[in-house]
Amino acid sequence: MNHRYDSSAPQMAAIESDIVRTRASLDRKLHEIERRLAPDHVKAELKQALKRRLDPDPYFGWIATGLVAVGGWMAVRGARRHREVEFPVGDYSIPT
Repeated sequence: MNHRYDSSAPQMAAIESDIVRTRASLDRKLHEIERRLAPDHVKAELKQALKRRLDPDPYFGWIATGLVAVGGWMAVRGARRHREVEFPVGDYSIPT
């Protein structure tokens, strides 16, 4: 009886077990790739990415700051224009 042949049976079982685990792992990975490449999934991912890209929430602070700055500039400009207006003296009579 060959002693080496007897010990190879457990090694073969271990190799076969590794092959089964590897196949199962590859099968899971292939299914995940198929799921991610499915047209419905790709469309949903693109839709979510577009929503995140166009979401106005992060910009509200900047928009509000800009509006306040423009409003302040308009108020200052209006006040300066108001001071620059000259009133015609001839229209007002001063009682003597």
